Amino acid sequence: MIILSIESFYHSNEGLMQTIAIIVAIILGYYTIFKPLYDYIKSQKNQRRDKRFETYHKLIDILVGAKGAAMLDRQITIVYEFRNFPEYYKVTKRILTGLKQQWNVQGNTAQRLIDEIDITIEFIDSNYFKRKLCFKK
Repeated sequence: MIILSIESFYHSNEGLMQTIAIIVAIILGYYTIFKPLYDYIKSQKNQRRDKRFETYHKLIDILVGAKGAAMLDRQITIVYEFRNFPEYYKVTKRILTGLKQQWNVQGNTAQRLIDEIDITIEFIDSNYFKRKLCFKK
């Protein structure tokens, strides 16, 4: 039975030991540098998404609850701003279509607001290329 000393074991398995050291360094680097960085970026993305969600719902609240002629320009601006929320395009289109029908029945909505709703729905329905490069309204 041959007993190997640590030195002779190291010399006979030097390549293996270096490979193990490299793998350990990579794993430690991942958990000390990359994992916290990834978690930070992910949390920032979630915070931005939550902020956009809150902003979108505030805009909906103001649009639907607005009263009086002084709010007309604000409503038009809100309808325009809905173009900046592509993750909500489907529901925005349904809401604007429903509000347009409801307000047309009531007959007390300014035509400028209805026109802006039409332009925004047209923008939502357009393709990516047209939205980014060609939409001039």
